[in-house]
Amino acid sequence: GTAKTLRQLWKQRRDLGMAAGGAVAAIGVMNPDQSANITKQVVREGVHQTARVLDLKDKMPSQVEFEKLTSKPTNFDLAFPGLHDNEKLEAIFQVENARKGLDEHNGPEMAANIAQFDELIRESAEEYDISADFIIGIVGLESKGDKFAQSGAGAKGLTQMGDLIAKKHNLHISDGDDDDRFDPEKIIPATASELAQLREKEGTLAGAVQEWHMGEQQYQGFKRSFLEKMGISIPDINVQPEDDSPEALQKAYEEANFRINLYKIVTIQKSISPFKIFKDPEIQEKVQGPAWDNTANYIPLTLAVIDKYYQEKPK
Repeated sequence: GTAKTLRQLWKQRRDLGMAAGGAVAAIGVMNPDQSANITKQVVREGVHQTARVLDLKDKMPSQVEFEKLTSKPTNFDLAFPGLHDNEKLEAIFQVENARKGLDEHNGPEMAANIAQFDELIRESAEEYDISADFIIGIVGLESKGDKFAQSGAGAKGLTQMGDLIAKKHNLHISDGDDDDRFDPEKIIPATASELAQLREKEGTLAGAVQEWHMGEQQYQGFKRSFLEKMGISIPDINVQPEDDSPEALQKAYEEANFRINLYKIVTIQKSISPFKIFKDPEIQEKVQGPAWDNTANYIPLTLAVIDKYYQEKPK
């Protein structure tokens, strides 16, 4: 299988990082430009035929909307990497439906709230080479721009950061208003840093954003299940050391890094994305209901919030 072959190739290299970097670099050159262009001929002749096949003809986007979403470079390409033309159409319909769902709940107030932090978001995004728009989307979805937002699960602040990530980024955690996650100047840079790290681990920004929402254990679990259906078996990235000795800890750390990089290579090679994972019927069934908080639609909703922000933000 793919995983076995990759493992054999990997063992031929002395340096784990060099192996991962070389493989990802070789694969990475193929992705952005190849998925960027949908020709006018496809728009003119193929869209309606595909919509009929998908039974989505009543939800057809206009040609202008189609070209806006699929022109290069776009947030669409970052959100839905590696899709074929028909899949891109389906993804566009998901975004359009997400936009309709936002109309009643998100508008000028949300945009005005987020606009207060626009400059901070862009500065943080530039520092960590991450998309400012996707941070805007996360802020809109998670808190609607309310810096004092908090959930029953303990997540707090503009991006609803949990305790573990806050500790990782050395943010002060408390039960009071002095929790650093309520400070935009601290939570936004920490969020940008974490998204950059997740993107490096995942191989795609879409995967990073989805893992931000779900958490590592849940997202990686669904991803592993999806890969197994493709005949690709990779062990859990969480590796327990045999004991507390430095040698055992180092061994566990190296094995975890090996597995993480293996996931990344397979993700890029096979164009794995949240869109494809949550298109699987069995996985779809598992994430139904209010408790999942629109998990399967988080990426389309992120794009919808970004679009809503630019429509509604104060001039």
